Amino acid sequence: MLAYYLNNGMKVTKLYYFVEYAAQTPFRPFVDKMVQKRIEATKSGDKLSQNMSKMLMNSSWGRLGKLLLKYLRINRYTIT
Repeated sequence: MLAYYLNNGMKVTKLYYFVEYAAQTPFRPFVDKMVQKRIEATKSGDKLSQNMSKMLMNSSWGRLGKLLLKYLRINRYTIT
């Protein structure tokens, strides 16, 4: 966001701290696998496997999503 303002002519006169955030996707392989299993179950007409894949993915994401801060890399820098 700072880069946007700097590119549009804003001048920074005082900077006390900044936060660096690096986005990560720790659950991507799990979600991709569950989506693929659900697609396969839908194509074969297996309602039980389709619903189980959906419920497993949704309930796991809800539970593991609470732990997301553990996997984020956020650095706060103080300027003195």
